[in-house]
Amino acid sequence: MTRKFTFRRFGEGFLTVIRRFPIPVALMAACAVSLIVFIHNGKDLCDKTQFFCLFFFSTAALLDACLTLWAETIDRKGLSAAVRLASGLLWLGLCILLSRGYPFDDEWTIGIASLVVLLIVLFFLLPFLRGKYDIQLWNFTFKSIVSLVVSFAVGLVMFGGLSLLLTALRELFAVKIGDNAYYDMAAISLVFIAPVLFLQLLPSEDAMRDNRTDRPGKFGGGVVHYLLMPLLGAYLLVLYVYAAKILFTWNLPQGWVSILVTVSMGGMLLVTVLLYPTQFREGGSFDKKALRLLPAIMLPLLVLMSVAIGKRVSDYGITAPRLYVILFNLWCYIVCIVLMISRFRRFWWILASFAVLFLLSSVGPWNFSEVSERSLERRGIEKETKVAKKLYYSNYYLGNHLVEIPKNYSRMLVLNQSSSKIVALSRDTLDVMVCDSIRLNVPVAKLKEFDQKDSSGVLIFHGPKALLVVSGYNYSASDEGVSPETGNINLDGALFLK
Repeated sequence: MTRKFTFRRFGEGFLTVIRRFPIPVALMAACAVSLIVFIHNGKDLCDKTQFFCLFFFSTAALLDACLTLWAETIDRKGLSAAVRLASGLLWLGLCILLSRGYPFDDEWTIGIASLVVLLIVLFFLLPFLRGKYDIQLWNFTFKSIVSLVVSFAVGLVMFGGLSLLLTALRELFAVKIGDNAYYDMAAISLVFIAPVLFLQLLPSEDAMRDNRTDRPGKFGGGVVHYLLMPLLGAYLLVLYVYAAKILFTWNLPQGWVSILVTVSMGGMLLVTVLLYPTQFREGGSFDKKALRLLPAIMLPLLVLMSVAIGKRVSDYGITAPRLYVILFNLWCYIVCIVLMISRFRRFWWILASFAVLFLLSSVGPWNFSEVSERSLERRGIEKETKVAKKLYYSNYYLGNHLVEIPKNYSRMLVLNQSSSKIVALSRDTLDVMVCDSIRLNVPVAKLKEFDQKDSSGVLIFHGPKALLVVSGYNYSASDEGVSPETGNINLDGALFLK
């Protein structure tokens, strides 16, 4: 029976979520307020400060929510409080260190992404590690994902309604409302209201011990049986036919086959996880056979993927993406073999092992980016002189350019129509501030010479702490130099930092 909505029940629900998750609610409120401040005054604030506030408040809220759910499963309140305090302080220190290195290159971005993935996985797994089976984890994950979708759907509806209201005020009453007001509504709706509603919809402490096995229900079962399984079967059929073709023609597989095998592996895991509750109830013999056979069916295709990866590495050498693919391939072998042996009694370790391996391969001196760079150096290719990138300007292809970069430039920032401040104007020189912190002198004559060519090359400007490679630019010019009214120059290319 549906409970009637009243403002009293709404207020009681909001108070309940505050009592259960006080710190996450406060952190998401701080995150929303910070975002609104940055929307209106971001140009006056340091980028590092903006990153720290948004990243710390959002991830710390997720961390504390995870530890709150874990604390509800144990009886030792003192231990849980100490763990939450220590984890919060450690995460604060880590975020401070990370913010000092902002903006990040690709290596740091991947490492930070691996930390966030680990937090998300811990949110679901940590309260359920001590059980014999994972049916409670399955039910909690199912309810949480539904709650997440509903919460952000409500947030989007709220944002759309508020935006329409602002538009009505502007059109009907000539109220001056700037674009920032819409961004403010988005921050309130999607950064505060939606996450708080998600926390409110999470299963209660008692509801987390749900051992029901009737899910995913008729609708979910129909999606699995009539949509996901036929699609997965089509993928597997194509791959097995391709494997047969390779055996008959005696050719090595193409590297692109790894993408199809990866998608098939993801589809297999999705189907088996969705069918997990069926093994604990009577009937469903087809589903139970699928749980046993699908990992075995995937194994030969993983061999095909291994051969394809080996060919790519042999032809083109080791790179960070190929190392990730190799690790994923080995992880898939382990997952399939363990599922065959254990008969899929538990699945939490699949998510945990993926998150841990992603973290270990992305953080520290052994991360795959460093390993690939050392491999290039052993092959006699210096990483700084191996900068061959496709640079684009206004959707026109400019070609591949090999730019020799001195060894002491270790970080690179890609500039894509980046607006750079012209600090000083003169007839001969532009004093340009790039990325709010790097100051370079750009000769106007060199820009004019670049204009007279076919614009198929690049320009290189040296500064005391940076090297700027420009493939395209846009600014207003006159016979006397740059127009003072513009004050900005839009650059395409890359900025290398020491």
